[in-house]
Amino acid sequence: MDWSYDAHPPFARYACGLMSYKHTPIGVRADPQLLAEFPPLPLTGLTDGKLHWRSAEQITEDRQQHAWCYEMSARLEEGTVPLQALDEWVREQVPMFVGCC
Repeated sequence: MDWSYDAHPPFARYACGLMSYKHTPIGVRADPQLLAEFPPLPLTGLTDGKLHWRSAEQITEDRQQHAWCYEMSARLEEGTVPLQALDEWVREQVPMFVGCC
C-alpha cells in the first residue's frame, strides 16, 4: 500500500486536516465532538477529492496515471493511435509540463 510511517502525518494532525478539507463529508466536519478534539487545520497532501493523505511524489504519480488512462481510453475509442506503456508516455509528456528538454 506504499504506507510510510515516517512520511505520513500523525493521526491527530491528519484528522485536523480532514476537518478542514472540503471533500470530507459535512456530517464529519460539522460534528461538535470531532471539532473540539480535532480543530480544522489545512493539511498538504489531501487533494484531488480523496480522503487519504499522499506525498507530493505520490500525488504526481497518481495524476500521471489518471492522465495516461484518460488518453489511452480516448485512443482506444478513436482507434487511430497505438497505445503506449505508462513509463514511455510519461517520458514523452512530462517535459512538456515541467519545462525540461
